[in-house]
Amino acid sequence: MESLSELNTFTKILNEKGYNGYFHTQGAYAGKLKESISEYLSNFHKRADHFPLQDLLLTGYLQWSGEDKPRV
Repeated sequence: MESLSELNTFTKILNEKGYNGYFHTQGAYAGKLKESISEYLSNFHKRADHFPLQDLLLTGYLQWSGEDKPRV
C-alpha cells in the first residue's frame, strides 16, 4: 500500500510540473503516467523471480505546438 501512496505522490509532483501527457515505462506500457507505471509494476511482480528490479526507464511524447514552427 505504501508503494501506491508513493506512486500517487510521484504522479502529483510531475503533473504539477506540467508532465501530464502520455508515457512509456520500460519501453512499453503506454498510457498516462500513473497507469503506465502501475501496469509495469503489476506485470513486474508476476515475473520478479526471473528478472531483477532495474532502474525505471520512463519516456514521454513531445507535442509541438509552436505556431511559427511548422514541424518538429
